[in-house]
Amino acid sequence: MTPWKNELACKLIELEDAEKLQKLTDLSTVVHGEINSLYDLVFSFNRPQRINNACEKFQQEGLVKPLEGLKDATRDLDIDRGDIYYQLLLSYTKQGDAEKALGLWTQMQEEDLAPTDQFLLSLGSFLQERGLAVPFVIPQPKIQKRVTFMTEAQDPPKSGSAKTANRAFRQKIAAGAIDDCVTFVNQNKVSVVDASYLIETLIHQNRLDDAFRLTINQLDGGIFPVQKIFRFLLNKIASEGKVAQLNQIGEKLNSEVKRLISFDNRLCHANIVAGTVDGYLQKLENYIDNTTPENLDEVSAQFPRSGAYGILERHPEYTDKFEQVAIKYAQKGIVGPLNVLWTRLFITNDTEKVEQIWQGYLKDAPRLMFQKIIQTARELHDEDLINRLIQLLKVTKVTDGALGNAYSCNIDVLVSKGKHDDAVQLFEMAVSQLPIENINRTAIKRVKNIVDAQGKPFSYVLPSKSKSVAQEADDV
Repeated sequence: MTPWKNELACKLIELEDAEKLQKLTDLSTVVHGEINSLYDLVFSFNRPQRINNACEKFQQEGLVKPLEGLKDATRDLDIDRGDIYYQLLLSYTKQGDAEKALGLWTQMQEEDLAPTDQFLLSLGSFLQERGLAVPFVIPQPKIQKRVTFMTEAQDPPKSGSAKTANRAFRQKIAAGAIDDCVTFVNQNKVSVVDASYLIETLIHQNRLDDAFRLTINQLDGGIFPVQKIFRFLLNKIASEGKVAQLNQIGEKLNSEVKRLISFDNRLCHANIVAGTVDGYLQKLENYIDNTTPENLDEVSAQFPRSGAYGILERHPEYTDKFEQVAIKYAQKGIVGPLNVLWTRLFITNDTEKVEQIWQGYLKDAPRLMFQKIIQTARELHDEDLINRLIQLLKVTKVTDGALGNAYSCNIDVLVSKGKHDDAVQLFEMAVSQLPIENINRTAIKRVKNIVDAQGKPFSYVLPSKSKSVAQEADDV
């Protein structure tokens, strides 16, 4: 099988035979290991659209494992992964697995992927049906009037001349005449999908400046590229530190579009790459200095939470300047920036500053963000870090789900370090304080496996997937 594995995978992808592709991947995993097999699977798709088609096929046929594999294997690749997350969400909702469904939302926050309104509406409705808390605002199910991001299935009907233009464009694309295509698109009106595909092609050919100029021309005409390709372009521009190009694009977008494509986080990242953090922080400071009470909500929403953490992580020399700016935000009722700073200082164990910010600004905040702490504790297997967080949460007005999330992380860390007795003891203490449904089901199963291996009785009923409410989310 091995010499022809990739060729066979490509053929099965073309045939959209999800079941046989799953069997092939399972066999490959036995021979080559899971990670190598997943990467081979990703590269067999060749184009992002094929990945999207395959994901939809996997979801329709109830094949969850390959969807989970694609999500993990594509994490570091320059493709839009929103469709993978959405199809996986649909799979989890079909299974009634609220824990995993909510976990997808959390993972998207960690990876700085902005969930679409469709994703949030589906997840929010699913959680409400099960009587669970929804940790985000559920968007209204209405069509955006100011801007619509097209998908391949949404291209509007075309007139005869438009069809002729699109046909001519596709002939040029098929012939590989990319320069001719650029000229053609700049002089003729083609479909959103075709223009977006050309932008994507230019990016893959390392012609980022050409892709940028083409995008600007489209925006000037009131046309927004397909969302996943637009985000792909912004990621590439940010990763190369092209701040001026992002600013030029930003001038043509309203606040709602910026939110959908997580524009401000990408602009922040571009400044980090470009080495212009000082100037960027000054712009944030000027922004909050000159804001009015009427637009405080917009200012709060635009603060680049994920990007700002990147500043503190990569450039600790700007910590004092960041604190100065964050305090100005807090003085106007926006504590999110200080929460970001507090998170970083908590991880680095700057106890004096952590206590100062906590007592001064965060202890009575309506929402505390701490997922980055849990993520770091998991990645570093850091018992001290997660223990410190638990001790804080125990004396704070937090939900049972939030505390259960922290306990679950602690259990997983202990199990990963082979401290099985300590993990069982911690679990016993946790369920004496919280309903067992607030502990992550996977953590409970790990404890149960330990107890079973020791030949002892496990005196607890494993919660059903639909009843587990432990949240892998920022939550208080």
